[in-house]
Amino acid sequence: LSRNEGMVRNSFIYYGDAIRDYDSVLVHNPNHMLAYGNRGMIYGTLASYDKKYLKNAASDFEKAIAIDPEYADNYYNKAWVDLMKGDTATACELWHKADELGSVVAGQAIAKHCR
Repeated sequence: LSRNEGMVRNSFIYYGDAIRDYDSVLVHNPNHMLAYGNRGMIYGTLASYDKKYLKNAASDFEKAIAIDPEYADNYYNKAWVDLMKGDTATACELWHKADELGSVVAGQAIAKHCR
């Protein structure tokens, strides 16, 4: 294995462990918004290596948004998933929503990706 391949393999192991931890949290508290949001970020990171994780990431962010529709970070993060899916229009809508809710980073994404 090359050094990079080894690092990616180790990352998948680490992320797998973290996903199982969040799965456990959600078994005990199915309305734990941050568990959905954090697991969604892990799936989103994995999707940069394998697009099959995009659906999981989107689903987790949608659940987190449903639990707390005022939490800006979930809109911001879901927007990146939509951008990876090729849906720039939806991503821009979500970044604007995140910005309205007080996200300190959404404006940068809007400036870079939204016209």
